[in-house]
Amino acid sequence: MNPIPFNVGAPGINVTATTGALTAVALPTSAGSNVLIYNEGSANVWVAIGASGVAATLPTTGAGAKTCLPVPAGSIQVFTRDPANDLFISTITRASTANITVCVGDGV
Repeated sequence: MNPIPFNVGAPGINVTATTGALTAVALPTSAGSNVLIYNEGSANVWVAIGASGVAATLPTTGAGAKTCLPVPAGSIQVFTRDPANDLFISTITRASTANITVCVGDGV
């Protein structure tokens, strides 16, 4: 099966990830079922995608290990979401800050 190239469904947003969990930010409005995240920074970022109260946590042996998705420094990652319910993103870093660009659309 050939993957479908990512097709942006709405203009992206810029988010600054810090060592404190970012208050949930609304994702760009789009019916797309995928979220593309480009980590422009030199620090790894963990993201949580969900409802308005979503909060990113660093990986642990607890809930954070299951709910947060890693985005390594300098990488692009694409995650699947439920477009009806996963409308917000929260970010956190272990140290320093990192700027990320977030786009919503379809494909990989």
